[in-house]
Amino acid sequence: MAVHPRGIVDRLFEQLEAEYFDFTVTVSDREDDERWVQLRGNAINLPYPHQDAPERVLPPLDLFGELSWSVADWEAGRYLTVDWGPADAGAEPVDERGALAEVLGRVLDSYLGLPADSDRWVVAEQ
Repeated sequence: MAVHPRGIVDRLFEQLEAEYFDFTVTVSDREDDERWVQLRGNAINLPYPHQDAPERVLPPLDLFGELSWSVADWEAGRYLTVDWGPADAGAEPVDERGALAEVLGRVLDSYLGLPADSDRWVVAEQ
């Protein structure tokens, strides 16, 4: 099923505003277990097939655009957890929903290599 990044992000924010801070949205490829992304609170979890530190690998990919981010946890060749937002003090205000939706779109298309409009994506909430 094609995914709509803004709809997924809006659903995440609905749950956060209702104080369901453990709410998780997982988008996964029904044909490839290694292609997935999770959104939970202010964290993004991804597969991480790289050996180098994320701080070296991620900036050239420009996945996060204007969204503030930092690496929370990672294991080479396995996974990466990135915390996003809020914007750094003194930075221009950011539409976090819009910016996160753009990040999700770039992660699906560029990082995971399967366009958001692919019918292979499955969205699960928990």
